[in-house]
This record gives sequence, C-alpha cells and structure tokens, in this order.
Amino acid sequence: MGAPIKAEAVEFRPKDRPTEKQHAFTREYLSNGRKAGLAYAKVYAQNFDGTNVTLAYQRQGEKYLRHPKIKKMLAEAEAKVHAVTLKVFDKYAITQERVLEELARIAFSNQTDLVSWTKEGVVVKDSADLTDAEKAAITEVTEYETKTGKKIKVKLGDKEKALETLAKHLGLLKEQHEHKHLAVQFIIQKD
Repeated sequence: MGAPIKAEAVEFRPKDRPTEKQHAFTREYLSNGRKAGLAYAKVYAQNFDGTNVTLAYQRQGEKYLRHPKIKKMLAEAEAKVHAVTLKVFDKYAITQERVLEELARIAFSNQTDLVSWTKEGVVVKDSADLTDAEKAAITEVTEYETKTGKKIKVKLGDKEKALETLAKHLGLLKEQHEHKHLAVQFIIQKD
C-alpha cells in the first residue's frame, strides 16, 4: 500500500483572464496617478523601498501598459469611470453650457450690482433683490463684529481666473502661448 494521495486545489485560469499581479498592477496604476514605473515596482519588485523608481522599473511598467490583458482592464476601468461620470453629469445637470454660464457670471460680475458706497459708507444690497447671476458670482458673505459695530464682507469669485478660463475655452490665449513657445525655442537655438 502506498501513501495516500493528497488532493491539492489548483485554480485553472482561462488564458484570457488576467493574473492577480496584473490586476494588482492595474489597480496600483489607476490609484497612483498613472505612474507605470511606480505601479510595477510596488507589485513586482521584492526589495522596493517605496521611493526609488529606477529606469528599469519605468521601462517594465511601460511594457506592462502595452500588455493586452492590462490594456483591456484599463479600457474597462475607464469605461466604468466614464459611465459614472455621465450619471453624475445627468444627476446634477452638468453641461458645457451650464459651466460656461457659471464662469461668465463670475467673469462679468460687477461689484456695484451688489454694493454701493458713498462718503458715509458702504451699503450692501439685500440678497432678495439680487438676480440669480449676481448671487452666483458671490463666493462668501461674512458678518463680523468690530469696535464700531457689525460689518459685512462680500467676496466675489476670482474674476481674473474665470476670464482666463473662458479665454482659453474660446482659443483667445492660444496665439500668446505659441509666441512664448517660439521665443523659448529661439533662445535655446541661439545659445
């Protein structure tokens, strides 16, 4: 009589199914800001100290990004994120037109629509008298005590940033950027 045969659980994996390490690489890549070398090092490098991503790790990470199973997992993950994003956009009615409208409200806001001032002081308009566009331009209203009484601070959105964002969207800043780029190239070529 021979020794009893021990049964071992063996997992058979279809050839198109990713390994656990490929799953781990993909999860790490998506969670670390899409740094392939770091993802590879964390998953595959045995003595990785968590800080020094070598060129070899970077190359291996980039190679893994081209692997068909990993490409498929990344495409599936991006499709899921896209689907969730669309649901959020639908839920909150986020559209390009609405975003541009909000930027325009800030960009073209005018302080005199909210407050007026004379030699005697500043008068803040009642919130009930403000239009929706005027209300949308306000980012903060604070009431505070001073030695002379209560004061109200009304802060508007960053007008310059809103104008810059709109200008970029409309392509108004593109020409200026190209000129800066050309000037930098010229200086480099001259040295």
